[in-house]
Amino acid sequence: MIRNILFLLFIGSFIGIFWTAFSGTGQRLFGRGSESQNSTTDGAAAQTMEPVGHDVPRVLADPSNQGSVPSELAPVKNLDEVLDFGITPPWVLGNWPIVTTGLRSGGLFGYRVPLVSGTTEQGVTGSLTYYFTPSQRLERIELLGDTGDARQLVEIVTETYGLRRAITKNNEFIYRRSAGEQVVSELQIRTSTVVRSAAPYHRFSISMILSRPDNT
Repeated sequence: MIRNILFLLFIGSFIGIFWTAFSGTGQRLFGRGSESQNSTTDGAAAQTMEPVGHDVPRVLADPSNQGSVPSELAPVKNLDEVLDFGITPPWVLGNWPIVTTGLRSGGLFGYRVPLVSGTTEQGVTGSLTYYFTPSQRLERIELLGDTGDARQLVEIVTETYGLRRAITKNNEFIYRRSAGEQVVSELQIRTSTVVRSAAPYHRFSISMILSRPDNT
């Protein structure tokens, strides 16, 4: 019970920090029928390893340390669902109640959302940013977050998107996909500087830039 309460408090705190940090960097959109507090438009109108099992970070968590997630702000989404280059802006706006927009990068338009991919140790908690072309084609996905077990994420990026292990150090795992001499996609997994048994979801920090594969 105590662990469940702590997990709920963490998720609530994370969502608050996420919204405070990013709401000022773009325009907020309220999807799924909600109204914008800043006179924004609604969802319909808005516009950068080897196979799993080889030195992949993993931490066993207490199975009882699971709690519900405040779905009003961060609905639980599977990683393979949100790391899909078939995603469109209407899909983003229809699946999160609050989306930060107005982000730009090299001619691309960004949509940032909170991410909660599960309540087990393999769940990733953080933020996702989708970057689209003016024709609404998804070109890049950026992820920042934490997890207690990175194997599921590693499996997706290696088997689906062709990343390969590039660097393995004591506290760092890096996977990359290159086009010629240029790195086009990269996943960095780092162990936390302080490891606490009471916080199994924060054992590893994740930073990822995933570019659209050439064959899609």
